[in-house]
Amino acid sequence: MRNCDSKWIDINTFVVQPIFEGPMKTHIITKNGAYSSKISQLELLDLACMRYFSTYEGRIRASRWHTNYQKKTPLCIAENLIEAFPTMSPLHPECMWIFNHYFEITPYSSKQSILSFLTGPEILVNASRHTIEKQQSRMVMMMHKRNELVRHE
Repeated sequence: MRNCDSKWIDINTFVVQPIFEGPMKTHIITKNGAYSSKISQLELLDLACMRYFSTYEGRIRASRWHTNYQKKTPLCIAENLIEAFPTMSPLHPECMWIFNHYFEITPYSSKQSILSFLTGPEILVNASRHTIEKQQSRMVMMMHKRNELVRHE
């Protein structure tokens, strides 16, 4: 396995978010701490997918095929282990990726929310409560469809 910043994207990851501080592009918040990377979010997600013998594009394409979610598609990085959803278009510079951990949502403003993770931090997200709930629901549907397919094989 190649040694790179994508190793921080694992079952302990809460959020992957952009930062705009000097050479740093991505902030990764996990149960084990927070890390910054010079690698973009999409590159890190792609490298994380490759650790599990796929690619970001391959995983997104499969999710779209099974769910028909053409925009803001949830991502399965590793089956039954690591899933995430984007808060907006992944191409938008302020997109954040929220990972599959239990959290509560508190509206902060009409376009921002605070996520309180049960075993982790509180994080301000540039997305409304409605958007987060919709995206989380899409991720759960993707996981359900995947589990149904596996059960029937």
